[in-house]
Amino acid sequence: VVDSLLQNQDTGPIQDKLQDSERRYLVIKDPLTPEDLEFVNRLKLPGLHVRWRPDRFYPFASHAANLLGCTRLHEDAGLRFLVGETGVERAFDRVLRGEAGYSAFVRDCRGRSLALEEKPALPARDGEPLRLTIDTYVQDAVEQALSQLMDRCQPDNAQVIVVRPDGRILALGCRPNFNPAQRDALGDKDGNGRDDLVDNMRLMPLLMNF
Repeated sequence: VVDSLLQNQDTGPIQDKLQDSERRYLVIKDPLTPEDLEFVNRLKLPGLHVRWRPDRFYPFASHAANLLGCTRLHEDAGLRFLVGETGVERAFDRVLRGEAGYSAFVRDCRGRSLALEEKPALPARDGEPLRLTIDTYVQDAVEQALSQLMDRCQPDNAQVIVVRPDGRILALGCRPNFNPAQRDALGDKDGNGRDDLVDNMRLMPLLMNF
């Protein structure tokens, strides 16, 4: 199983940890691809489980990343959810995140739910969709122009904003930038390793004035 999930990777460290009888569990791979999930579900092995967690999918990778910002995975009282750290993700965090629900019940010694009495419950509420005025074609042109500028002139940083006369922002590009799907690119949760992106993040107050 390990060899199949970790193709072209050194499985030695994982195999060594599997021999540790004191471990309660071991994460073999994170994240899983759809193919990985299908493979695990097909095996139906006892003791092999998939733990679901929320995540963001950024189809355009680093395009407009300084505008969109990024999230981090937060865990509180057993609940796992995404919290906006920078950019639009942070400014509209409460809108995008939604609200967790809960239900209360009584279990027996085998962990089975007992219908002794009606317990309080609150259904979860999904986050709301958020639509920006960014035009993907204009944004792509801006990203290409910025890449050429950085290669030719090698400045420390650069920013381009394309705004319509009515104030709608069609594109915003910055260098340096990052891929919001790769959270390690921004450093740790305390902000270490983010100094090279701070200047570009200061564009956000300007954008909120439009």
